[in-house]
Amino acid sequence: AQCYRSNGRGDDALAATDRFLAKGDGGSDAVAAARAMKGDIYLGQGKSDAAIAAWREYLQKHPSHGEWERVQRAIVDAEFGQALEAMRAGKEQFAAARQRLVTFAETYPLDERNPEVLWRLGEMLRIEEKYPEACEAYARCVSKYPGKEAPSLAQFAIGEIYEQKTFDYEKALQAYRAVTWGSKQADAAQRIQRLLQKRLEVHTARVFRTDEEPVLELTSRNIETVRVRVYRLDRKSTRLNSSHAHISYAVFCLKK
Repeated sequence: AQCYRSNGRGDDALAATDRFLAKGDGGSDAVAAARAMKGDIYLGQGKSDAAIAAWREYLQKHPSHGEWERVQRAIVDAEFGQALEAMRAGKEQFAAARQRLVTFAETYPLDERNPEVLWRLGEMLRIEEKYPEACEAYARCVSKYPGKEAPSLAQFAIGEIYEQKTFDYEKALQAYRAVTWGSKQADAAQRIQRLLQKRLEVHTARVFRTDEEPVLELTSRNIETVRVRVYRLDRKSTRLNSSHAHISYAVFCLKK
């Protein structure tokens, strides 16, 4: 069975393992190792449910075997992996992913990935564009696990929602200023600097024909007053191409 497994022949390895277990001594160390390996083979094939079932049989029948702790940990990892797999499958599987993540946190309250669980719950709500609910989920992550990496991601995500989705820049600043730890601290400082800078952008959504009235779009930040002056240019004096008629342009004067 081990040779088959080493050569990537999972089905043959499982068949050989089952034959060995059918005739082996139920209490021997080799039988216990075979049952543990059976779960490993299933996991290697991407069959996490079968792997968990095999590992649980091992735990039940061999509570004093040397691999007991390793197998127990493998079950926990596999269950967390199932939740992530459901999440990666897309919005259609978010309900299943949520259930798996919540069950994981309830079953293993001391697992170090529980901060990530709360962050991922917020991420799914964010993808679903349920922004108030996402902020609440992120806030629970921050309050329950202060100083951890996942809450750093969550606090930064709150700022992004306020800045880019709900356009509440004051709350965005407050959220970014609260990122005082973790990998997002530097990114938050950059966002704060950007939000406090004066900004003025002018552009047209498309190219207008000569018989159309052109429209300019203006976006400003941290500028109290913008005065717009529009002038008409003569195409001859400005040496414009003959295919263009009179063109209007804007000069923006910022009051200080």
